[in-house]
Amino acid sequence: MTTTNSIFTGASAPKPSEVPGSGDRGIAQGFNLGGREFRVHTVNDQWAAYGMRSLFGTFLSEDGEEVPKRYQLVVIDKVHPITQKRIKMTLVKSPSYRYVPNEVALTIADKIAEENGLYPAGEPEYTSDGLGVYKRYVSDRREPIAVGDAVAVGFQMKNGVNGMMSHSYTGYTLRLVCTNGMIAPRESTSFKVGSTDPLEIEESVRAHIGPLLEGLQEELEEYRSWTRIIINMRLANLLAAALPKNLLSSFVDFAPKSRVVVGVKPITVWEAFNHITDPLTHQRIEARHRDWLRVRLSRAISVWQAVEAGQISEDEAMKTLGAGEE
Repeated sequence: MTTTNSIFTGASAPKPSEVPGSGDRGIAQGFNLGGREFRVHTVNDQWAAYGMRSLFGTFLSEDGEEVPKRYQLVVIDKVHPITQKRIKMTLVKSPSYRYVPNEVALTIADKIAEENGLYPAGEPEYTSDGLGVYKRYVSDRREPIAVGDAVAVGFQMKNGVNGMMSHSYTGYTLRLVCTNGMIAPRESTSFKVGSTDPLEIEESVRAHIGPLLEGLQEELEEYRSWTRIIINMRLANLLAAALPKNLLSSFVDFAPKSRVVVGVKPITVWEAFNHITDPLTHQRIEARHRDWLRVRLSRAISVWQAVEAGQISEDEAMKTLGAGEE
């Protein structure tokens, strides 16, 4: 299990030059990290070319003795891909923590997409700290949902190096009439990548991407069914429990200064879905938060369908969503 105990930035981060060695080799090097002495036993510089190195060792007690618990320090010294400012920090992780540089993850995703006839649906989207990235790919094939309304299907790759997001792939759909994008985080349309070896990552993604894309056909059938269903108060309440009011205000009426739903416009579920995904796609929202909101939207609709089918109660659905939480 990976644990993040603290993050040291700027001057408190050890300089790569202070940690000699290459490959995965033992050394006897110590330095001060945020006022705590750390003794390095092993260095792994597999990703040194990308501005990241892993140092394995132990912190020292006040009397200079090694504390039994081992740690991994991920030393980052690289340029932010958007702001071009220097990122210098050290992450304190467990020895079992593994990561893949965003550059490597993007290169592999580009290759897999090309093999499957997909093209990028825009530029990579980075998290504000520059340590996580999302990139989406879609087919040029039109999948009709309703008359004059079609989507393209593909996948979203996400990756992070600080433990905030795992290296994973999720089904992705793009509405062509307005370029609204949405993920499909079902079990059949998503998978995580466990390896840190580039060749193993390629093999794993290649084995899973076909079933993921096939699984999106079920998502399209759901979209088509939504064009025949008028949104009801039950779904409006579940959406209000899952999402900020500003994403719903175009079709949901709220009581003054509250999240209580008092009315909903008589539009289809498909129309409501796109009223939400439009600002989710086109407004300036931090990348990780955008992804979180998309997951919340998908979860709200899934529990609504379970309530409509009599599988769970509305109270259970609210508890599943964590009503009122942001």
